[in-house]
Amino acid sequence: MAKKKKSLPRYIFSIKSLYYFRYILPPDIAEVVNKRELRYALQTGYIRKAKIQANKLITSVNEFVQKVRQEKHLIMKLSEAQIQSPLDQYLRQSQNEDEERRL
Repeated sequence: MAKKKKSLPRYIFSIKSLYYFRYILPPDIAEVVNKRELRYALQTGYIRKAKIQANKLITSVNEFVQKVRQEKHLIMKLSEAQIQSPLDQYLRQSQNEDEERRL
């Protein structure tokens, strides 16, 4: 009997044995931040680690989406870099914590 290949969550994809996170923004948020989707390299070739990191990112992105919906008038004044920065910081912090645990 052949082994059934496990499918990836819709927000994870791989390119050349590395995993990436992809989140398609809701239309109302995409309009405010002027971006259709968010993509991040999860910097791992291990699906288990990629899923853990992606799940943390999903939580962070969902919080970001709620914040944008509550404060659209403030967010619209931010540059793309200012919008991207909190998510990038979260990802770096998450990766650093994972690295520290491994050591």
